[in-house]
Amino acid sequence: MKKIIALFIIVLSFYSCQKEFLDRYPTTSLVVENFYKTTDDATQALTSVYNILERDDWWSSGIISEIASDECTGGGGTGDGGGYQRYDRGLTWGDATVNQILWNTYYGGIFRANTYIANESRINWTGHEGLEKQYLAEARFLRGYMHFYLARMFGEVPYLDHTLAPDELPGRTPHKELYSDIMDDLKFCADNGISSPYP
Repeated sequence: MKKIIALFIIVLSFYSCQKEFLDRYPTTSLVVENFYKTTDDATQALTSVYNILERDDWWSSGIISEIASDECTGGGGTGDGGGYQRYDRGLTWGDATVNQILWNTYYGGIFRANTYIANESRINWTGHEGLEKQYLAEARFLRGYMHFYLARMFGEVPYLDHTLAPDELPGRTPHKELYSDIMDDLKFCADNGISSPYP
């Protein structure tokens, strides 16, 4: 009986570990490989990049920039958030995630913009060529805008013009190159953005 069970397990392992079993194409969820097809998909993808701009909390770059400057005081009484007070005084503490949240949020937006830019050519734009140009201009603008925000907060940050591979670790981009890349994105938007209603 033990031999039959062992043989059954070996046969089952052989059939279950074939390449077709491991490489399944997703059919019940949206992933990059099956998403970018229509102009509605493009609208959703670009909206997801804009969505990052709504993710402000007490760690908002506008608030943090003001508190870090001499323009305002970060909290005064015991009822105010201790995070504001510590940040205003340049203090660090073990669970401080204010800069991490800002970093992750804006690089998340850059990832979404790069994903859109890399895949927008797969969409059927027939009859909507003006919309394609507008959306690409908006995605490049948002990518440049988010890099600019990060550069204002952290100085020399990695400029990402593509989605990173899992083993890819970018270094800092020198200021001159960083701002040149940001300006390329903004100039692309200025040259290709359309101010009239979409066709």
